[in-house]
Amino acid sequence: MCGRYGLCSFNIHWVVFDMDFVIYNVETTVAMKTKSGFALKVYATEPAAKAAVTRLRKAGSFKGEFDYSEMNNYFANIEAQVKKTNLMSGETFWESINTNYRVSTSSETFWSS
Repeated sequence: MCGRYGLCSFNIHWVVFDMDFVIYNVETTVAMKTKSGFALKVYATEPAAKAAVTRLRKAGSFKGEFDYSEMNNYFANIEAQVKKTNLMSGETFWESINTNYRVSTSSETFWSS
């Protein structure tokens, strides 16, 4: 069963019910993740996302420029895709830059689970 922002299969299928917002690195398009590093950090409102970006800029502890976007726009227009090779078949494929290595068919961890 998929959680609200969970992974539903081998490929990422994000389930977005509301106008949620995500913070991402402008240069790399990598989205901010929760402390576990597995799920995306999601903000329910635009002001909450804007405040988080402001805190990141003031803290100065993260490298790069950050911005926020509505999740559907982020996945459709901003998020980069990277070319990977399936570890077992050797076929190349494209996947989200935010795909965790544990669910990527290009990682040994995926195949040894």
